[in-house]
Amino acid sequence: MSDNCGFSAQIWRGTASKVRNIAAHLVARRPAVADIVDMPDAADNSAEPSEGSSSREAPPKVVFVAFACEPYRGSEPGVGWSFVHEMSRSQPVWAVVHASHRQPNDAYLQKYPSNFPIHFSYVSMPGLEWLLSGSYLAFNLYYYLWQFAAARVLRRLHREHHFDIVQHVSLMRWWMTTAATTLARRGVKFVWGPIGAGELMDRRFAGRIGWSNRLLESARSIARWICLRDPLFRRTVRSVDLALASTYESADRLREVGVERVELMSGIAVQMPPELLGARELRRPGKFRFISGGGLIYWKRYDLVLRAFAKAKLENAEYVHVCGGYEQERLVKLASELGLQDRVKFLGEMPYTQCIAELANSDALIHPVLRDSAGLIVEAITLGLPVLTLDHLSPRFLVPDDAGYRVPLQKDTTSESLVEDFARVMRQWHDDRELAHRLGAAAARHGASLARENRDRELHALHKRLLNQSRSHVPHEGSVDRQGAGRIVL
Repeated sequence: MSDNCGFSAQIWRGTASKVRNIAAHLVARRPAVADIVDMPDAADNSAEPSEGSSSREAPPKVVFVAFACEPYRGSEPGVGWSFVHEMSRSQPVWAVVHASHRQPNDAYLQKYPSNFPIHFSYVSMPGLEWLLSGSYLAFNLYYYLWQFAAARVLRRLHREHHFDIVQHVSLMRWWMTTAATTLARRGVKFVWGPIGAGELMDRRFAGRIGWSNRLLESARSIARWICLRDPLFRRTVRSVDLALASTYESADRLREVGVERVELMSGIAVQMPPELLGARELRRPGKFRFISGGGLIYWKRYDLVLRAFAKAKLENAEYVHVCGGYEQERLVKLASELGLQDRVKFLGEMPYTQCIAELANSDALIHPVLRDSAGLIVEAITLGLPVLTLDHLSPRFLVPDDAGYRVPLQKDTTSESLVEDFARVMRQWHDDRELAHRLGAAAARHGASLARENRDRELHALHKRLLNQSRSHVPHEGSVDRQGAGRIVL
């Protein structure tokens, strides 16, 4: 442990030096800090809109903070896009987005125009873009500094349009401040989320991830520790009118740091490419095909799936993985050592539409991740695939009991026991295809409620309720009903 902390300290000392240099550079260029810490200036004071200035008959003016926002993408870009694009079905919408998403967004909207305008404001930081391809700490430093630039843009937009609601949707990190705070302090209702990603990997399952990956986990822990003590984060917590947590665990963390009103909402909603809507019906007969998807990185533990697949000894089955990552070489080697080289395929990086096509041509999804990630769960459920996963984080929230199997995580659970449980369920579904079919049919019924078409109505109801309620009249005592999966006030 002391060696690990020492390594982390060395990395942080180097990063701290870079932080000081970058901060000096930013201060020399312009007082960007004023945008988020709310220092007054003449332009703002002369154009400050009054609270409740918009017409009651018109829909509320909503602006999103979505660092990542892009169509036909999973993870953070897909989350940002699902909120921005779906709200444009019924009203104009504004969004502050990182500039790297301009080209794919413009191309999509040219091909599929939205019902109402989406007013994108693309924000970048020339000279600092190199941080995006750096270490975990470097990326988080860039994201943190980007909030200052985004806050400046938000304030300019607010002077022009007098927003009613500002909603932060990406990145989904409950432990970092957001540019949306600057509008919350000007009478704009502030919705924070859905946010999550606050969990660290359980150390019980870190035995085979290697020292380099343990170092990455330490860097994540350091970043979170620092951000939770940031005065701007505390200001964000005090400014929130409603926080939307994507997992029960994140809801608990938000209440612990002092957020008064927390509800549950998934950050994922499906946007199936039109040409693939009927792809599931084209699934081939023959071998039972297990599939998983997502970046091949240490905390997703796809090595457990390989060991379980080998242990199950299935005669007529195969396992494929879509997406790549730095762990692929190690996993290919493990598959060979287990004698699975002819029945396991790592298909590597591919477009989102192709991932969905591979998913539609499969029989069951396996999702073994040990930190929060929804992977392809929502897409699989929508297509009618049963899901084998763990009973925690997003999977607990997204996978109903009758749509697959969530392996319990008990105090005595180990990597070896997870392999046993995965192998048992894989064997059961392989041998009883009727059972797998029933689970898949239930998944498809549940998936209909996760379609992006429902998000617009959900957001309108949420925003209307927020504008009609005073935060002082909303109780903040309560608990989460962990048997349900609806939106719950804590």
